[in-house]
Amino acid sequence: MNSKYREQTCCFVGHKDIPPGEQLKILARVEHRLIPLIQQGVTYFGIGGSLGFDTLMADMLVSLKAAHPRIRIIEVLPFEGYRSKWSLEQQRHAEKIDKQVDKVVYIAKEPSRGVYLQRNRNLVDCSAYCISYCTRTTGGTAYTVKYALEHGVTVYNASSFDVSFLLQAQPLGKNEQEVSSHKMWGLIFVYLENFLLHAGSSIIEGLAKTFPSTAWSYITKKLKGIKKWQILT
Repeated sequence: MNSKYREQTCCFVGHKDIPPGEQLKILARVEHRLIPLIQQGVTYFGIGGSLGFDTLMADMLVSLKAAHPRIRIIEVLPFEGYRSKWSLEQQRHAEKIDKQVDKVVYIAKEPSRGVYLQRNRNLVDCSAYCISYCTRTTGGTAYTVKYALEHGVTVYNASSFDVSFLLQAQPLGKNEQEVSSHKMWGLIFVYLENFLLHAGSSIIEGLAKTFPSTAWSYITKKLKGIKKWQILT
């Protein structure tokens, strides 16, 4: 996609899984936002070519071309052969869409670890608007919508979820996660130490059966310094 036409471009981002009965609601919400964008001069529409929301939007845009022939639909796919593991029916439907869109773009020739992220960012970076179907704070859709909001893209979400919450969520960095984990285990061991000072052997045996073997082994190793624990084990 071309960032030169950013102000005239809208991308679509959404989940692959759509609950039964939600499609009509999504289509109504999208149409409520999409038609005004077309009327105000937005011409280019980028879709990621995935199953679920992407396919639903591709079908919708293709059907709208009859009434709005000037709109242009661009599919941005992560790599060549992206759909090779889809079912035969899904592949045939995708091929039908490919023939009706105006352009198909591949981010890479072969799959790689970051190609999906690159595809999603390309869609956002070339757009002034984004119509999403985001229902949760985690996953690729949430990440992409948050990325769009952080980069000044106007986002219209086709679910009841308030995507502004994504800007409030500050994920822990690696070091912060390690500190948080250490604090958690520290609290667990303080609790266990106090508990074991007053626990009988039958209770300890019950605990051993409750914890997974690997976790119990780790816990016992940490608690070797407790005198009563040494006596009871």
